[in-house]
Amino acid sequence: ASGFSTVYLEKESAGLYTLERGGGEEMYVCSAVLNLYNTNTPFADDQWVLLGAVPGRTLFALKHDTLLIMLALLASIVLTSLVTILITVRSVSQPIVKLAAEVRATDPAAPARLQKTDITELDALAGSIETLSDEVLRAGGKFTQILEMASVRMGGFEVDGRDGTLFLTDQFFDVFGRPELASTVRGPQSFERAMDALHVYVTEREKTDDEHTEYIFRMPEPDGVRWVRMRLLRSSSRWTGLAEDITSDRMSLERMEYERDHDVLTELYNRRAFKRMALALLARGPQAACVGALVMLDLDNLKYINDTYGHDMGDAYIRCMAASLPSPDGERCLVARMSGDEFFVLFHGYDTQEEVRGQIALLRQRMTRASLTLPDGVRQPVRASGGVAWYPADSDRFDELVRYADFAMYQVKNSGKGEFAEFDGEAYRRDAYLVQSRGVLHRLLEQRLVDYHFQPIVEVSTGRIFAYEALMRPRTPELSSPLAVLELARQEGKLRAVETLTWHTAMGAFAAHCRAGHVPEGCRVFINSLSNQAMLPEDTARFHREYRDYLSRVVLELTEVTRIDADLQAVKMQALMRSGGKLALDDYGSGYNGEAMLLAVQPDYVKIDVAIVRGVDQDDDKRQLVENLVSYAHVRGIALVGEGVETRAELEALAALGVDYVQGYFLARPALLPPPVTPEGAECLRALRGEMD
Repeated sequence: ASGFSTVYLEKESAGLYTLERGGGEEMYVCSAVLNLYNTNTPFADDQWVLLGAVPGRTLFALKHDTLLIMLALLASIVLTSLVTILITVRSVSQPIVKLAAEVRATDPAAPARLQKTDITELDALAGSIETLSDEVLRAGGKFTQILEMASVRMGGFEVDGRDGTLFLTDQFFDVFGRPELASTVRGPQSFERAMDALHVYVTEREKTDDEHTEYIFRMPEPDGVRWVRMRLLRSSSRWTGLAEDITSDRMSLERMEYERDHDVLTELYNRRAFKRMALALLARGPQAACVGALVMLDLDNLKYINDTYGHDMGDAYIRCMAASLPSPDGERCLVARMSGDEFFVLFHGYDTQEEVRGQIALLRQRMTRASLTLPDGVRQPVRASGGVAWYPADSDRFDELVRYADFAMYQVKNSGKGEFAEFDGEAYRRDAYLVQSRGVLHRLLEQRLVDYHFQPIVEVSTGRIFAYEALMRPRTPELSSPLAVLELARQEGKLRAVETLTWHTAMGAFAAHCRAGHVPEGCRVFINSLSNQAMLPEDTARFHREYRDYLSRVVLELTEVTRIDADLQAVKMQALMRSGGKLALDDYGSGYNGEAMLLAVQPDYVKIDVAIVRGVDQDDDKRQLVENLVSYAHVRGIALVGEGVETRAELEALAALGVDYVQGYFLARPALLPPPVTPEGAECLRALRGEMD
């Protein structure tokens, strides 16, 4: 330890020590203990120690040298690897760059053929690209073949403005019937010129948005016309188009339009087409239409022929009548079959009424010469009664001309058939209402010109909609209310037709609302029924077939228009009970529906008339009547409906008296779509339920 200012002696292992002085220099000392003396000598207890010391740098010189060699070797390996990688990458990337350039330069319309690189992987990739190119071309060929095999001729194209390329199916111009244009196309510019040549045949153009446009081409051909539809899609600099031959579809559409506008039996215009064209003609004003006349014809003896010889001969008689009329698309004449035995002729564009009268005289002559030979050999001449209304002398409005001509025709039929009469304004003002209303009622029943609105019937104890009442709303301004329809139908003996119309139309509307989810599950429907009328057996059977799934929800509501017919009522009730329906007595307390009616029909529901409900909160007598009725009905299991509720006070009074259900404007007005309860009505019902609780 000589020379070390500070000595630290740490034992590393057996016989090995480390010495360190303050400067950080290390010495490694190895010691060995020597026993030199025997036990019997004076120095037996002494021990000699042999020490050997060597500097640490000398002791670990081999280790350090080996480490330096390893680091140098590692550095050389890394450097060599980097150089090798750079060389390898460069040798591989150049063929890849070359291959990419070849792919970019390949013509999409031709098979791709790429040079070999002698690199296995790249040559495999190039082979895959060539295979893919061949498959794409084959797929394109297959697509073209499929287009050629399709029942509808089609063709397509794509123009790419970025690289100036054009893709065109082989039969593209054949779709237009102009195959010669294909030989003029060499690229996008020549293709554009060819399409410009076709553009003169465009008849319709529709642009749905900034990218999509549709063109309709009408291409003339020796044997007719070819219709082509081309849809165009523009995306950035690329144009894509598909052309298809729609001649068959267009002809079918034209045929549908023809059938839509023409009567099947006579091939004359039908009611809808005649009205549309007449309105368009009259809208041009008197200067364009000049003098005209609307002639309404009613074919005589058709019912006799149908009943005696059958409807086939009746149809032949109608066709014979149609053949005697002017051409339906004449220059100054419109002709139509409006209904079974009714025809319209509109003469227009004449200078004077005398000219038109001359045309009407010719019409009558043609009808006189026309006849039909019946199966028994009898010759049946064509006879018709006609009414004439003048334009613009009588009116310049189509609906008024129809009404005036109808009036003139009915005057003829009432005085004697087979004649023509011009409209008489004085007679119309004297007798118009009755004749006009008869015609309106006939059209209303024949064309079912009624809607049914629905008004909710609400349960007082729960506030839920228990049922809807179906209420008739005529679509004829002349007969604008159900009472007017019923009164005229009673005069004309048409109450059974009204009963049939009511049941089928109202139930059809309710069933449609059920299927659409517009009414709550299990909700009933109250349908008004005339107490002395019933449908014919065949109509009843058809009704039960069509609506068997909804019959259990029907409440037959007897109206107070006429006295009850016990036999008819029994028939209706038996059919109703078999299907699970219920019976209601309407308007109790007015007309025929009083105590005797209540005892006779034994209903499930009694509807308290609006005359009693109105002001029931302020009238002690009315409240007493309702209270007595509630006592009578509830003992017998009859539920009461207060109808015509218009105020909160009336609703609260009825609820306090024990009425089960309520109906009226305060809860909801009738509507075509079954309405919910009004917020005011719902709030009042909630408050009443709170008081009951």
